[in-house]
Amino acid sequence: MPKLRWYILLIIFLLMCGTRWYYTTHKGRISNDYRRHYLAAKDIREGVNPYLRDEAKFKYPLFNAILLAPLSLFDIDLSQSLWFALGVFMILCIWSMTWEMVGGREVATSACRSKPDGAEALAVKAPSAEDSVPAWVWLLPIILSLRFFWINLKLGQINLLVFYFTVLGLYIIERRGMPFRGGAIVGMAGVLKYMPIFFLLYFAVKRRWRECAGMMTGVIVCFVLIPGIFLGPSRSIELQKEFIKQGTRRVDQMVGSAVVSGESLHTFVYSILTPIDVSPKISMEAAKQGGSPIYINVVNLNPKHAQTIARIFCALILLAMGWFLRPRASETYLPGIPPRCMWEYGLMFMVLLVISPEARKAQFLTTYIPSATLIMGYYTISASGRHSPRVKWFLVLFILSQALLIGTSRVAGESLERFLDAYDGIGWGALILGLLMIPGVKIGQKVVAD
Repeated sequence: MPKLRWYILLIIFLLMCGTRWYYTTHKGRISNDYRRHYLAAKDIREGVNPYLRDEAKFKYPLFNAILLAPLSLFDIDLSQSLWFALGVFMILCIWSMTWEMVGGREVATSACRSKPDGAEALAVKAPSAEDSVPAWVWLLPIILSLRFFWINLKLGQINLLVFYFTVLGLYIIERRGMPFRGGAIVGMAGVLKYMPIFFLLYFAVKRRWRECAGMMTGVIVCFVLIPGIFLGPSRSIELQKEFIKQGTRRVDQMVGSAVVSGESLHTFVYSILTPIDVSPKISMEAAKQGGSPIYINVVNLNPKHAQTIARIFCALILLAMGWFLRPRASETYLPGIPPRCMWEYGLMFMVLLVISPEARKAQFLTTYIPSATLIMGYYTISASGRHSPRVKWFLVLFILSQALLIGTSRVAGESLERFLDAYDGIGWGALILGLLMIPGVKIGQKVVAD
């Protein structure tokens, strides 16, 4: 992947900002998701409680509104254009950082010719000599994930900013050797939206205490100190209480609601255990207009019991992941391409999608990480000139996961899209991607004899 120069990024930023501004002013279209953040940032800047607004209701921590406050200085047309251009900038940075983390800048094709067979091929550290990698290795994961990045750009959602800071934090940890600072940035991402907070569990299981300390510091600074400095202690505490109260009410509504809109396996388990309307997963607009409900349940459990089972299902997945990733004193790991940490991060991202009760298509932009890791791993083995049956199954399952992800788009046709949306096909695709990370985690493992 070509290196990104600052002047190229600046030109792209200006072009994207101008293009979006022209489209916005002529079409008069403002994303509802971005409007929510824009108005909240404006309220915070003007000393108004953002949680009392009925229009474009704000449901995020105060730090989100404070961070985006500079964009509220402009009119909403220009502000949305700047946000769109920033989104494109962040996407390019995510692609570049991920390419470096999977070892794209370290691979030398001349070294691959003499590598051993199968998974051991990935456990050989490439020499420092640079050589070109075929363009498809870095283009294919981008193409496969482009739909999810575009959804976030089009809707102006906060997911892109959360994903950017998460990848940036992991990049600083792995490529810059600054675990505390990188952990703090991941913690900041967890304040913007809660799912990255689960990386604290990962670092704790791995006994990487500096990353844990950094994450906790990032959470405290962004959730407590910055709002306190910006708004004053008493006002900050008052609004934080309002956020917590609304968050609690929102969770209660989600649990007791007669419909579900999430597309993870958490919602799938819930939906097959109790009669609950899944039509919002197919069309949110039709569901709001009172369309016909859709049920996929196979039993008729009490909704509370079904929710309990779904939560236990998610808890077991987290426990199983923690047990699998735990460090073992009897094992060491040789360096590889992609490095072992990228397989573990890919597993983490997919587990977070699988267990989230609110995961929608926009959140599935994180499938880019395991896709990039898998494709680099497949290329490294293929370049060795030797293939094993396991690698072929590896490829078949990866194609299946992408088919399920693509099947939830309009490209697949309306009938297949509706079916896979109802039965959380996109969640099953994420599950397969997560399972494919497990063999990769074992790559480079070497058991040390007593």
